[in-house]
Amino acid sequence: TSGPVMVMNGGKKKDAGTFTLQAVKITKVSPSTVEAGSLVTVEGENFGNTAGSRDPNTMFGVNQVFINGIKADVRRWRPNKIEVQIPANAKTGDVEVRLASSDPLPDGSCCAPVDYVKSNTMPLRVIPPIAYDPTSGPVGSKVVLSGQSFGEKAPKDGQVFFGGKLAAIAQWTDRTIVVHVPLNAESGSLVLHRDGLDRTVGKFDVLVTEVGEYYPKKGPIGTLVVIRGKNFGIHSEGGDTAYAFDFEAANNGVTIGGVPGLIHRWLDDQIDVWVPFSAKSGQIVVKRGGGIPHADGTCCER
Repeated sequence: TSGPVMVMNGGKKKDAGTFTLQAVKITKVSPSTVEAGSLVTVEGENFGNTAGSRDPNTMFGVNQVFINGIKADVRRWRPNKIEVQIPANAKTGDVEVRLASSDPLPDGSCCAPVDYVKSNTMPLRVIPPIAYDPTSGPVGSKVVLSGQSFGEKAPKDGQVFFGGKLAAIAQWTDRTIVVHVPLNAESGSLVLHRDGLDRTVGKFDVLVTEVGEYYPKKGPIGTLVVIRGKNFGIHSEGGDTAYAFDFEAANNGVTIGGVPGLIHRWLDDQIDVWVPFSAKSGQIVVKRGGGIPHADGTCCER
């Protein structure tokens, strides 16, 4: 406790002054909502200079941070700021700092078992992680969000955004949400909105479909034309195939002289297409389909 400090040597006593014991205190935890594995900063007062030895069996113990009773991994410890990593098994609850020390035994020798002084507590919300795949693709690409507790069906405000642009939701279950990159999507944050809250899941790069070379340059009906390029995506993603709606104008495909060709093979970097019976001489055009959903997330406005 706070009070006088005295040095005793045999029968002699010498006053050394007074010592004020400072209580450990948390003033802020940021961020207040995190996923397991994330870093959290605990700010406050009188944490001490270090966490102490990493060996819990030392005579003075190791300072600790607990989250809902689960010990967190300390990454950095300063007198007024501690950085910890949220353990995988942590759940929503209180953050608490514990400072370790021990008293001498009655005869003055060292030491009694380690004990802890506990700080005040502050709440921390631990949310399940959300994975998504792929992290990049052209418009119309299918993106799957995997997690838990999404709900058996989309809530009234359930929405997904690519760079701020609303996507049409193809499927929503408790553990999976399937969406398609909208026609007007921009590279940026992939955001899930539900129950009045926005959650940034990660970053998504919208790739531009590019056509490089093609051959042959001429040929009769039935010729197989090979088109090479990049970011063609997957043929079945986009348009009415992707959304299961009658949205024929957005189909992926290739036209030859304005006439749809017969797709033989569609890869991300190569398309093989047969010249159809009705084809005419003219431009070869690769179409990458997508849609712009209605404001409620249903497909599709256009």
